[in-house]
Amino acid sequence: MEGEIKAAYTYAVITLIEGNGGVFEISLNDKILFSKRDLIGTESERFPHPRETLGLIESALR
Repeated sequence: MEGEIKAAYTYAVITLIEGNGGVFEISLNDKILFSKRDLIGTESERFPHPRETLGLIESALR
């Protein structure tokens, strides 16, 4: 996922922050774009699908 983002946005600064408890979030400029925490306990509990992350970033940048 990091490589996919860097390939699309060569200027991107990506920071990986280790979490716990199954939390996985993607944020851009302090805005959460994806949160696995919000999906815990639902049928949709998952990580982002391939290319979904880029779509979320593109939408946030518009």
